[in-house]
Amino acid sequence: MAKRKKDPVYDPSARVYLTGISGERMSASNPGSKYRELSVSISTIDNPQSGRSFIDSRMENYDQVGWPAITHILGEGHILTAQGVVRKNYERDEIYLDADELHDLELVD
Repeated sequence: MAKRKKDPVYDPSARVYLTGISGERMSASNPGSKYRELSVSISTIDNPQSGRSFIDSRMENYDQVGWPAITHILGEGHILTAQGVVRKNYERDEIYLDADELHDLELVD
């Protein structure tokens, strides 16, 4: 199966806020895998991204980024902030977090 081409980088070091996470759902594009959707705000905590961000345990860098711990923290209702790569889909005019790259993660009080 061919990998989907990633949208271009819009901001390589955006301030992002991870404000929530969905429950697990079965993946249609990756049979046998479950995914979760992230609620993400860009630049400020009250600026929701216009696109959508997803994670699953089979994605590249899942463990290196720390998604097992991040999903647990978000599932407890906490908000996290980090530096992340934001991409833009120009056809749909959507901006969203590339969940493969997060750095300097911090808990928001």
